Amino acid sequence: MKTKKLILTIIISLISIGIYAQNSGRTAKIENERSREYHTYDKKSKITWKTEYKYDDLGNRIRQISYKQNKDSEWIPIQMHEYQYDSANKIANIVYTKWDKRARRWNNESEMLVYLYNNTERYMVVKRNTSRD
Repeated sequence: MKTKKLILTIIISLISIGIYAQNSGRTAKIENERSREYHTYDKKSKITWKTEYKYDDLGNRIRQISYKQNKDSEWIPIQMHEYQYDSANKIANIVYTKWDKRARRWNNESEMLVYLYNNTERYMVVKRNTSRD
């Protein structure tokens, strides 16, 4: 039940980001070989949302952090996804962490999606709670 809840939360987050991007103006992309940054603009061409992606030497995404701009034009982190790969270069874990607004740091508790593969290359996802300490 908790796995379904987590997956639903992630899907809703992604959909809400997509809806937010549609309701605002345009999106721009800035990239180099190890990172990419996407900006979302409002209708007045002001950047209101950005997402940073980091990649390893093999081109695998290793981190994704989403930020929202506050009324003082400061970038406030919202959520972070960290990606881990197995020896076959397949996704093994995704660690999802929310930003703690009050403490102004990443939450100590994260949620981890563990990908398990069988002989037919199919996988299942198992959710685990982890601590960042």
